Amino acid sequence: MKPFKHLESGMSFIEVVLAIGILAIFGSSLFMMQAYLFNRIAFAEKALVAKLQMQTELIAYRLDILKELFAFKGPVTESLQTKTKEFFNPDMTVTIATRSDFKETKFKSFQDLYLITTKAEQSDTLYGSSYTFVYIPKVPKK
Repeated sequence: MKPFKHLESGMSFIEVVLAIGILAIFGSSLFMMQAYLFNRIAFAEKALVAKLQMQTELIAYRLDILKELFAFKGPVTESLQTKTKEFFNPDMTVTIATRSDFKETKFKSFQDLYLITTKAEQSDTLYGSSYTFVYIPKVPKK
């Protein structure tokens, strides 16, 4: 069967509009998925950097405790204070706090046991936290 002579080869306006509509529906979902994946990658990168900064600050904190322990050969008090450090790239706060009173827990029989808590957060987003137990022995004075 021959097509009509007055029709030319190509797509009609309705077909073009329909094709653009289908492309818009599927294309927008692809762009939304790409934006979601990019946000997840950016959050994972910030969490990784936060964990590295937390570890760095925790190592420096524990090093200060050991220096004070060996320097004074006695109880450590000054190095166990809460410390906060601000980072600007990426923008976050790393806080290190120490807890030593375990009266209502199963650790109440331990003496000189400290729980060091490290947290990295940005305003309302917590990027990571870690906990470390440290035992500081009392050295008898001679």
